[in-house]
Amino acid sequence: MEEKVDESANRTASALHCFAALIVVSPLCRKKALFAVLQLVKEKNLNTELVYKVLALVGKSLKLPNITKLMESNLNYILVHWMQQHYALQDFPWTLLECMSDTEFLTRYQEVIVPILLQREDAESLELVSHKTGKPIQDLVETCFARIAACMMTCLAAVQSDHLKNEEVQKAERLRTRMREILSEDTVTYLLNDQLDRVIVNIMRLLFDPEHFDELCGVSRETLCDPDSPYFRICTVLKSLTSLQHNPGQQGLPLVVYLSNKRPDCMQKILLSLAVDIHQAPTLGDKLKSFHDYAAFAHILVTEPSVSEVGLGAMTAFIIRDVSHTLIHLMKQSYQKEEFPLAVAACHFYKLFCSKCFPLYASVVEEFLMVIVSTVVPLAKLDGDLGTESRALLRFLVVENSEHLLSAIEMLDPFPTDMIFKDMGDVYTRIVKVKRKDNLEESIRHFLNAGNTNLGCRAEGLKYLRTQLSEKKQELSVLYKELNDTRGFSEDCAKSLLHQLICMLVELTSVPDSNIRLEASRCLGELGPADLTTMILKPEKNQELQGNEFQNNPILMFTFHVVRAAVNCLVDESISVVEAASAALYKILASREGQQVIGSNGVDVRFIVPFKAVRNSEQYSSVTVNEEIFRETVDVEGLWCPVEECSHEKWVTSLVCTILKTFPQENCFISQLVPVCSAKVSFAEQILPLLVCLVLSTGSEVCKAIMNKSICYFFRNHFETCLQLDKERSTSPLPVLRHCKEQVCFNKASVQCMLNIVHYVRLQKHLKPKGRNEDTSAQYLELNYLHVAQAAQFCSAYFTSILYAELWCDGNRESLDIDCLGGQSLPILEYICERNAQNGMALQNILKEAYKKIGDNDAVYGCVAPHVLDPQTRICHYELTGNWQNLLHSYDLELSNGNEDATGGLLFALKRLGLYHIQNSYLMGGMRSEYEDYQYECGWRLGQWNLLSTENSKKLHYDKTDNSNGLQSLIAKGEYEKYHYLSLKAVHDLDFTTAERAVATARKCVIDSLVHGSLECSKNLYLALSQLQTLQEIEDFIAAWQSGEADNMEAAVDKWKQQCCLTLNEFQYMEPILVQRAVLLRNAALVEKNDDMKQQLVKHLAEIQLSTAELARTEGWHHVGVRCLQMLSQVGRLSSLVEGQSKLEEAQLLWGRGNREVARRILRSLLGELSLIGNESHEMRLLYSSALTLYGNWMAETRSENSQMIVERYFSKAVDILEGMQYSEENQLETYSSLARFVDAEYQQLLGILKSSAFESKQQFMTKATEEAEKLQQQKNLSKDETRKLQMCQKMSSIDKAEMKNRENEKNMYLKLAMKYYLLSLEHGVQHSLQVFRLTSLWLENTTHEEVCEVLGQHLHRIPSYKFLPVLPQLAPRISNNMSDPFIRKLRALLVRCAVEHPHHTLPVILALANSCRDQEFTDGTQNKRKSELRVVGAQHIIQTLKTHKKVKDILTQLEVVATALISLAYHEVQGKSALYPIQNSLLRQLSGKELVLVPTLTMPVKCNCQYDNVVGIHKYVDRFCLVGGVNAPKKVGCVGTDGIERPQLVKGKDDLRQDAVMQQVFTMLNTLLKNSKETQNRKLLIRTYKVVPLSQRSGVLEWCQNTEPMATYLIGHNGTNGAHCRYYPQDYTPQKCRKLMMDVAGKSNDLKLQTYINICKSFHPVFRYFFLENFPTPGVWFERRLAYIHSVATSSMIGYILGLGDRHTVNILVDKSTAEVIHIDFGIAFEQGHILPTPETVPFRLSRDVEDGMGVSGIEGVFRRCCEKTMSVLRQNQETILTILEVLLYDPLYAWTISPSKAYNIQGRTHKTDINYSDPEDNMYLPTSAIDWMETSVRENTSSADVLEADKKAYCAEADIVHNLISVICRNVLSWVQINRFLLVMEQKMPSKL
Repeated sequence: MEEKVDESANRTASALHCFAALIVVSPLCRKKALFAVLQLVKEKNLNTELVYKVLALVGKSLKLPNITKLMESNLNYILVHWMQQHYALQDFPWTLLECMSDTEFLTRYQEVIVPILLQREDAESLELVSHKTGKPIQDLVETCFARIAACMMTCLAAVQSDHLKNEEVQKAERLRTRMREILSEDTVTYLLNDQLDRVIVNIMRLLFDPEHFDELCGVSRETLCDPDSPYFRICTVLKSLTSLQHNPGQQGLPLVVYLSNKRPDCMQKILLSLAVDIHQAPTLGDKLKSFHDYAAFAHILVTEPSVSEVGLGAMTAFIIRDVSHTLIHLMKQSYQKEEFPLAVAACHFYKLFCSKCFPLYASVVEEFLMVIVSTVVPLAKLDGDLGTESRALLRFLVVENSEHLLSAIEMLDPFPTDMIFKDMGDVYTRIVKVKRKDNLEESIRHFLNAGNTNLGCRAEGLKYLRTQLSEKKQELSVLYKELNDTRGFSEDCAKSLLHQLICMLVELTSVPDSNIRLEASRCLGELGPADLTTMILKPEKNQELQGNEFQNNPILMFTFHVVRAAVNCLVDESISVVEAASAALYKILASREGQQVIGSNGVDVRFIVPFKAVRNSEQYSSVTVNEEIFRETVDVEGLWCPVEECSHEKWVTSLVCTILKTFPQENCFISQLVPVCSAKVSFAEQILPLLVCLVLSTGSEVCKAIMNKSICYFFRNHFETCLQLDKERSTSPLPVLRHCKEQVCFNKASVQCMLNIVHYVRLQKHLKPKGRNEDTSAQYLELNYLHVAQAAQFCSAYFTSILYAELWCDGNRESLDIDCLGGQSLPILEYICERNAQNGMALQNILKEAYKKIGDNDAVYGCVAPHVLDPQTRICHYELTGNWQNLLHSYDLELSNGNEDATGGLLFALKRLGLYHIQNSYLMGGMRSEYEDYQYECGWRLGQWNLLSTENSKKLHYDKTDNSNGLQSLIAKGEYEKYHYLSLKAVHDLDFTTAERAVATARKCVIDSLVHGSLECSKNLYLALSQLQTLQEIEDFIAAWQSGEADNMEAAVDKWKQQCCLTLNEFQYMEPILVQRAVLLRNAALVEKNDDMKQQLVKHLAEIQLSTAELARTEGWHHVGVRCLQMLSQVGRLSSLVEGQSKLEEAQLLWGRGNREVARRILRSLLGELSLIGNESHEMRLLYSSALTLYGNWMAETRSENSQMIVERYFSKAVDILEGMQYSEENQLETYSSLARFVDAEYQQLLGILKSSAFESKQQFMTKATEEAEKLQQQKNLSKDETRKLQMCQKMSSIDKAEMKNRENEKNMYLKLAMKYYLLSLEHGVQHSLQVFRLTSLWLENTTHEEVCEVLGQHLHRIPSYKFLPVLPQLAPRISNNMSDPFIRKLRALLVRCAVEHPHHTLPVILALANSCRDQEFTDGTQNKRKSELRVVGAQHIIQTLKTHKKVKDILTQLEVVATALISLAYHEVQGKSALYPIQNSLLRQLSGKELVLVPTLTMPVKCNCQYDNVVGIHKYVDRFCLVGGVNAPKKVGCVGTDGIERPQLVKGKDDLRQDAVMQQVFTMLNTLLKNSKETQNRKLLIRTYKVVPLSQRSGVLEWCQNTEPMATYLIGHNGTNGAHCRYYPQDYTPQKCRKLMMDVAGKSNDLKLQTYINICKSFHPVFRYFFLENFPTPGVWFERRLAYIHSVATSSMIGYILGLGDRHTVNILVDKSTAEVIHIDFGIAFEQGHILPTPETVPFRLSRDVEDGMGVSGIEGVFRRCCEKTMSVLRQNQETILTILEVLLYDPLYAWTISPSKAYNIQGRTHKTDINYSDPEDNMYLPTSAIDWMETSVRENTSSADVLEADKKAYCAEADIVHNLISVICRNVLSWVQINRFLLVMEQKMPSKL
């Protein structure tokens, strides 16, 4: 018995094993084998558990998720054969389908079972199913109608070739009859229409036609599995589909036409269902069968005859997009899964599909060509059928149909250079040459347009781009210079090709393809750390602007964004995402909200056609959150911060789905989004902020409170985790970090999701609390913004962290009483730190870290500078100021106190001091691994190549796997330096293979750091770019050296030189590159055996070392320069030229470091050596001249030698050496300029002496002595004493006369030399163009000097005329009609030359002068007649002369007409009151069609070549103007230029605009000085200007400052009630009340005034910080604009102080709402004229509480103070230039820089009875002298560093006194109290003044 049992068991096992093997290995026998197993179960009564285990193993082998998938995919076949064997349905082994009972089995699979039973006419079993499922047969049939109808219709349409027996056709007929019995005819018709898509899908599933499969798919039919019965050929399927069009609902239309036009939803569902079949098929054979079904239907859509006539209508784009992406994803996924036949089939069919789309739908295919090509190119490189089909597809698209796809082909990346792509590459090259310019800019633009999402050809595109970047460095330099000329705002980032390119390249370094990562990093290496100008790297998109038409309706806003995201999901790679998105779209667009968002911007209607055509009527959605469910499911701490380990994907999906489920399940589309979120995490992340916003907008107060509390809980947990990490990091960093990593609140992706919520909610205006009308920071989310700021910092969102830190401070202002006067004794930041130490320290750390990361060191000063008592803060202060000596000392003290953590800081300080040998010695004693990077860097810098032996280095792992657990920065620290060192060591050892491997690994370390970096700010990238450039240069050098060709090495070094021409950012990033170049060349020179190559290497080494030393000197890194020269001296014997250049550079380095005596001795020694060279070589003579000029400058600076000797020995000698030399313009220019400046200084000194009181006394004494001598000579018989006295008087008189004559001669000599060399300097170069002001000043002072006239006659005509344009407004008024005067002749010739060569800059100035008296024509002669008309007559004569010149005749004629018309408009009197007034037609005619006249308020750049081709002329003026208020009724009018742009202008009459024009001229010149200074240029410091064009003496045109408003308007509004003060603090005092309170105590004591003022401060809070929150909501732009505001205020304050600008109340200060910069207007009070007002203005510039409020929590500390210092420093460094400029301007004969008493009273709102008639400026010519004296006092005062430090100590102590002193001014001044200047004494002590 036991033997029989064993034998039975063995047989069972053997049978199961055999069948299982067949199922796994034989697709053809799979179904039969599987049925045989079930047959064994039935007939042999096998244990189903055993069978289940066997089939489970089978499913695992087939890579199926479970046994159910295996059974379900073959269930139809199994049941058909089960019934054919007459087995009972109830005996089926349903447990193998994981069903708990037969009822569950019959219910779950009724759609498979019922059709089979009906076909078999098994009524008994059908009754059984009806009984078990509890459904009547009619319901069962309706449920299974689609499958039944498909089978029935196909059988009826079958032909003989389908091998269908007559009895089966008859059976189908009987089935149709039976169907009509069960269902009525109407029901059948209804179901056929209602389930049309399902019917068609089931018909397509019956297709089995191997021949047709071969035709469509290009794959052998042998790969197909046996089909289920019944199955039909394609002709039968087509007939059955054709029969559907006879259905009554189709109106006789062809099926495809009907579907595309009437039932597009059916078409979408069919395509989706068939695509789902492919992806869900368990085996390759099943997938091919399903693909055949899909391909056949898609083929029918584009080949149906009716389609060629009518087309697919609105469904065209959708179908091609859907089919294209479905097939593209199939190709990619099948290749990845190694299901090559399916990939071949998809590729083959897509070629066929596209062939049917051309040419009718070529434009649609063109949209997706980039996606197609990027997917197919990698496949085309393969061998076999897949590669062949892929290449055929590419050839078909690119070669055969290039005429249809020209635009799309041009946008592709270059094809690979393999021969298989040659024909495609040829077509691509031909198209590109025709359609694209061959330059770098076009190459970059094309690369960007190709995008970074389609990566197929990116590697080839990157290689081509790298070649372009490498070969076109000059063009790259131009791009960087153009970028540097921009303002550096985020808008410039968005437009900048370089920013876009860098961002895309960085993103490409994180893609899976290693080739793309490598090439992208090489491209970044070609760019290097050049200056990107902007602080922001990648501007943040403003989420508020997307869908802003729905911003007041949160439901529609939510719907809009969801629809957009869902439409994108329709082409997702995951079919489950496509399914879920499709279902959601049907539900969304069936709702009323969905219908409302259709057609809005951002939703492509073409791709939602099938979803919006649903026949159901619009449904109202109930979007009210279920409060009970919300409380139970959302108010759970574990949902927001899970205790157990949880991935980000799981967390965000759970969170979003939980919130979605709180909305109603019925009549609400929101719940339909759950499947989409479950399938696609990014979708859940995208809608989470929208969902939270929706809850906050529509939910109950309880729901809102829960949401607020939960979000607070998340950020609080994160904040506490960060605090814990800070405490424990020093002891166990890795365990702590791993523990934190497991928490969701410490996962960067999760934290970023929560930040997105806060940011989005903050931007939504409909969420504002009702209590505070305009506060964009106070949204419904009542968060602790300090916690949010910490979270933003964690995510490297530094701008965001600063914004939320400021918002937290804003929320604490009132509680801390910061805004009262007492609170203002300290900046807000310091005040918070004193009142709340813990949070204050956290706030300070957040701000410091953020400012450091974004590179705003000025702002860090505001956080640390005042706290120098704290050792750690003092260390930070030293680091910021670059005080490396004190930093090193501080770290040494820390180490001596046992603080081992200071080791890193000590090493860093040693590095910055260049003490590498000391650093290396320190490290050799044994260091922790985290300091290895310092050791390796020391090694390659010092040439110590023994840190890693060759054997050990070769054992290093070069291909490390990615470390994605977030610990990379700690684990791999120093890895880059290790492999960088190793690469240089390998080059030194001539092991180039190892070097290349080490470079690749080092590059991978940099790439990994980029992956985890932030693209928010530019500074984050500079280090990585520097490292990538070093690695790229190693590769280039190896390639050049290995070639052995001198030309290749020359090309490599030339490339280095061109790279240095790119705009430098910070020297610290360029310095390692420069040093590495020297190391490479030195090592190569030491081992090179070829003498010629070695000589070339040494030559290049010398050039690089000298250029590096020079650059280091100019950047202030003197120790680098010294080390370069020291390394150069070790090379060996150098040429005399190199030795001389080295000594010259060494001397300059020593001079810069303060070792002046040593420097002077070295340079003097060099001069002695060079003096012996004679005329040896051109280069040596240039060196000699440079050395002489430099030594002369040093002697002049130190006054070490006699002035005349300095001129003769050095400057004149240098000039003589350069005479007759070619290519010496740069040296000549510097020599000429130095000589001119020196002799000019001597001239001024002599002039001062001659004008001094001592000299006057000497002259008086000499006169008196002469008179006495004459008296004595007239006397006779002189006594001995009288004779002695006479002789003494005669002798003294003779001596004095000789001395005066000598001084006069010396003065004339210096004057002549100064004029000569100023003229030569201007003639030969552009570096010193500002010297034209000094030249003009000397000329105007000495108009009658004969020698000056002679020198001018020799050189004036040689100077390019454009250099005189800045002084035209001052030169032109000197003209007259006295042609006998040599000065007038030269001036006239110069003006005519300027007018002819630069008409648009010169003619308006001359014409305004000629029209000076034309105001009288419009004022009825009420103006006083001018005393002198000479200059007017002279100008008119010039005008007449110019009218004879062909080049300017027409321009001048039109300009005269325009000027006359505008003057007339300026004096036009309006009648009545109106918003707009018409302009007279006669004036309009005069102002129209003047294309030759530049738009008056447009500033045209000066062209040195005098070619002004693209002039924006006047097309017309608009026919109406408006009044903008004012005594003289200025008129705002629009001028339309020939470029079509309308530019508003302000036309003014009865007002002299020349002072405003001159001030703008001064500002422009000062901006030039600021731009020439690196410190101020890097900060983009400038003063905003606008153009002022005088038309006559008292009329003119001003540029209208667009998008600006007066600061007063924002603060208090137009009527004092709608300003920011009233909006944000409605409970505060009104401005009127504040003024009244101060006026009431005007006559009281100062103590009472002070107390009143303090009380007002408590009830009147500053609000200007809200200006930035209102206008710039995104954090990056907010920070950028606030920084621009601070820079603007600082610059305008310092310049305004220097120029003595007064009347700076908030009405005269505009704020640009686009850039936040301030613009000063109305300059009637200048040069300290405010002191003579009835209420004297004693403050130097305006710095009220509101002005300071806009500067943030640091207030005047940090950015503002530093910018003031830097601006003042530039002004002081250029004091001579400034004084020269102002000297020329102040002597303007057309304007008197003074104000009359009446004007003074009018300015301050008083009344004065004096007549205000114009008085001639010549009556007040005494003023310039006093103004210049004041300017000299103001600018030339200097303080030492000790004075500056002392000023800091005194500043705050004196503040209370300032307030007391200014109280009287407040009470007497009718201006607003907010003009009080708290900063007065601070900056007066910091930057000296006359006060």
